[in-house]
Amino acid sequence: MRSARLLVLLASLVVLIAGVVAVLLWRHPELLGVRAGSEEQSSGLFWTAMLGSALVLVLGLYRFLGRKSGQFDYRASSADDVEPAAQMATDPAQVAADHDLIAIRNHMPVAYGFAWRNKVRLLLVVGEQTEVDAIAPGLSAAHWLEGEGVVLLHGGSLRGSWRAGVVGLLAQLRPRLPLDGVVWALSEGQSPDAQALSVGVQQLRGLARSLRWQAPLYLWQVHGSEWEQYDRTLPAVGCLLPPKLSEGWIEKALHKLLPPLRKQGLARMKSSSSHDFQLRLSRDLGKEGIARWSQALDRLKPDFARGVPLRGLLFGLPQQPVGEGLVGNSWWPVPAWDAIREDRQARGRRFGWTWLRGVQLAVLGLASLCALALLISFAGNRHQIAAVEAELATVNTSSDLDARLTALHRLTITMTTLENWQESGVLWYRRLGLSQNDALLAALWPRFTQASQPLLRDEAVRSLERRLVALAQLPPGSPELGAAVAVARDQLKAYLMLAQPEKADAGFLAGELGKATAARVGVTPARWQTLAPELWMFYARHLAAHPDWRITPDAQLVTQARQVLLAQLDQPAAEQVLYQRLLDEAGREYVDLRLAALVGDDNTTSLFDTSASVPGALTRQAWDGYLRAAIDKVVEARREELDWVLSDPQHPLAPEVQPAALQARLTSRYFVDFSQAWLSFLNSIRWRKADGLSNAIDQLGLLADTRRSPLLALMKTLAFQGTTGALERPASDKATGAADAAQAFTGRAPMEQTFGPLLALQGKLAPATRQQASLQAYLVGVSQVRSRLQQVNNAADPAVMAQALAQATLQGRTIDKQDYGQVVAQSLGKPLAVFAQNLFELPLDQAWSGVMQTSAGALNRQWQQEVVADWQRAFAGRYPFVAEGPDAPLPLLGQMIKPGGRVDQFIDLQLSGVLRKQGKRWVPVEGGNQGVRVSPAFLKAINQLGELADILYTDGAMRMTFDLKAKPVRDLVETQLVIDGERLEYFNQMESWKTFNWPSPNDHPGVMLAWNSVRAGGRLYGDYPGRWALLRLLEQARVTPLTGGGSTRQIVLVAPDGLPLTWEMRAQGGGPLALLKLRGFKLPQEILLGAPASGQAYAVQ
Repeated sequence: MRSARLLVLLASLVVLIAGVVAVLLWRHPELLGVRAGSEEQSSGLFWTAMLGSALVLVLGLYRFLGRKSGQFDYRASSADDVEPAAQMATDPAQVAADHDLIAIRNHMPVAYGFAWRNKVRLLLVVGEQTEVDAIAPGLSAAHWLEGEGVVLLHGGSLRGSWRAGVVGLLAQLRPRLPLDGVVWALSEGQSPDAQALSVGVQQLRGLARSLRWQAPLYLWQVHGSEWEQYDRTLPAVGCLLPPKLSEGWIEKALHKLLPPLRKQGLARMKSSSSHDFQLRLSRDLGKEGIARWSQALDRLKPDFARGVPLRGLLFGLPQQPVGEGLVGNSWWPVPAWDAIREDRQARGRRFGWTWLRGVQLAVLGLASLCALALLISFAGNRHQIAAVEAELATVNTSSDLDARLTALHRLTITMTTLENWQESGVLWYRRLGLSQNDALLAALWPRFTQASQPLLRDEAVRSLERRLVALAQLPPGSPELGAAVAVARDQLKAYLMLAQPEKADAGFLAGELGKATAARVGVTPARWQTLAPELWMFYARHLAAHPDWRITPDAQLVTQARQVLLAQLDQPAAEQVLYQRLLDEAGREYVDLRLAALVGDDNTTSLFDTSASVPGALTRQAWDGYLRAAIDKVVEARREELDWVLSDPQHPLAPEVQPAALQARLTSRYFVDFSQAWLSFLNSIRWRKADGLSNAIDQLGLLADTRRSPLLALMKTLAFQGTTGALERPASDKATGAADAAQAFTGRAPMEQTFGPLLALQGKLAPATRQQASLQAYLVGVSQVRSRLQQVNNAADPAVMAQALAQATLQGRTIDKQDYGQVVAQSLGKPLAVFAQNLFELPLDQAWSGVMQTSAGALNRQWQQEVVADWQRAFAGRYPFVAEGPDAPLPLLGQMIKPGGRVDQFIDLQLSGVLRKQGKRWVPVEGGNQGVRVSPAFLKAINQLGELADILYTDGAMRMTFDLKAKPVRDLVETQLVIDGERLEYFNQMESWKTFNWPSPNDHPGVMLAWNSVRAGGRLYGDYPGRWALLRLLEQARVTPLTGGGSTRQIVLVAPDGLPLTWEMRAQGGGPLALLKLRGFKLPQEILLGAPASGQAYAVQ
């Protein structure tokens, strides 16, 4: 019960301590050196509750498990591993021990009440049965006896094992205090046997280990007598020993017993000669007994010190046996037991290391640590206060400026440390209620203010004012003013911060004050450079919290400085420097983007490549991650400067100086550079030339693969980059999944003019702005072309199939989308023309040209055989195709050039896929080059022949009609012009129009011209026979279109006498003059020249 009360006391103490600590942490954390609201306060409350609960739980478990520990230890030490559990359970001795336990538990509450364990003493009596019954008659038979507040338990002999069940009985009967003592009954023969004593002591030590309890040991030697002495009652004879036995103590104690024993023994003998016990005991002790006891017990002294403390050595006579029929467990102690019963000084205690002993040592150690911590805390705080006093004395009294500033610097370090401790808690060894951190810091602020103003602030104010005065005195427009403006703006800002502490920026202000006081008179430069940064940083950091440090600024000086700075604020050079600084800072944060990074594939160069890159500052990542916020920050800084640094109500700011205007200019400039950088990069990309048809097919396969296409990846990246700075989507669109990349882009991007075609190509613009060209359709076309080319490449005879495919393509009989690349390129516009040509046109043209080249030669040969050969046979060496020669047959010319003639038929049949009639001219089909290029000479020639055919065949037959009128010329009297029998005469300024038809049905065609002048008679200019006679005459004339004359032209033939014979010809399309284009005309041998020239180089292999 005492142990239970102790546990309750300990648990209450733990709860009390935990409650006090928790209340202090909650209500007054500063007493423990903890800042209110800090993490230390929260963690302290948590761990206080956890540790308190854990300790209370441990105490409860200790109480609960302690009651079972004795029984467990007994079973662990005495159980036989071999003996079955069933046999152990049926052991009669064990059953008897269990019955004894039940009997004692039932009897004791009746005799002593509920708290009987605290009212009785438990004594274990051990020894041989004869000796045990001699000192406690009936104990060996009854197993336990009770009387006069003492319970005797029979433990059995110490020569063998313990009486079965006795250890478990002791452990369960009173678990916390198993025994109050052990009485070992010895015979006279056992006393001098040191070995028997040692074995018995070892047995008692085993009991102590099992119970974890060491009880005081009383050795009781039973002396026999040759005659009965039951009629006399003797008190206990012997001595009680101290806890620690010194050398020879037992011998001295026994020697002290001899005189009183002899005296009392003689007295007893006088009354009755049979009462000789005391006298014989003194004789035996004095003769050899003391020496034997001393020798035997001295050897066992180490064992007594470890688990078996020897408390007493007693001597007595056997007690009168108990008669039959008496109460079985009742006991009436005789006076010989008084020494043991009344020995209250010797108490049992725990054996070995126990939790309670650990707690005691821990409490003692904690108390020692607390005392040591108090001393350390006192010494630390006292030393700190003394150091601060010394620093203040130096600052206030020293005449050496260097020493004063050094001491002030040390003072700022001390105050910074105190502030840190105020925020995060004082060091542990300075707490424990002795910390003066907050009080010391509060006392230092006024002293620091008094010392820092003359030493620091006033010197900086004078320096800033001198610089601002120098700025105001600089002439406008001077180079010195431009260089000083940037520095002066910061100086004025620092000056105004000193006057308005609530606007102080610690980092900026400390830097400016350090620049303003770069040197101090009376302080070595090296020393000042070491002290100044920390002094100014400390002052600037605490300026806002101390409004009393403010200065009174010079209003006139501030006004002058503002006027000068505002006049320089909107200079383009300053804005250029600001813009370039933003780009440089972004460039350091974001790496340049190369092509591989844009498409996410290192194998991109198998299709296209470029050595160029996009500056990292001109990317969406830089805009979203840095530049947008940086521009806002710059604008906010400008706004702040205009709000309180440069604001002057008497002089309103110009609109271009306003922050919004600056933001608009910087943003616009950035996006212009953004667009230019991306345009330059995209137009630098070059398509890689394929090594052959197989390689071209592989290129098209990779290009059209929606999972691996570098082009598709590049376009997605461009769509992402192209929407930089765009407006955010409405929340409703985001909620309905409008953020998906396939959805239309509805925001307005600053670079929409540049990237809009790219976005439209991907279908990411609003429906109203989408174009017909589509990236998806282009990729489908690429897939179709690749499939057709793959068929050609896998055919049994690739050459034959390629020729057939090319022929069908030239004839317009295919449905492949080889021309869709040109459609896409046109949709992207001129700024992206090079990019579009390389990534959309060249892939298809290059792949298709390999097939088309195989049939280009065949088509050229067919043209030469079917048309050119007949042309050469009919017109080679004939006029007008050569300068001199017989006339070319006009009917054959008509067969060739007339509408539907042989030239037109050949083009309609063989080239309808690449040429088409647009009005009266042949033009290439859009996207119809199909990997080959139509010869410009061929195109020019057939259009030239077509124009002649339109003139000759106006009504379906070969005939042209034109009108001629002779014009008066000075000194000219008459002219006669005969064309194929039709005559036009002119005489003395009589003008008239004459209509002619060519060619005429006259069987003798020809042209004759004669004239008559005032200086001579009639003369013949020329007479030309044949159908081409008119052309022979006209090729000598000078033809001039008449202004405002429409289809009328002036024809002048200079006669040999120098007279300009002049006519006016009125004919549609030039009439016969158009036939002059046939002079030197040659029909081209080739139609197709091969792949079209791209104008751009392929990517370098």
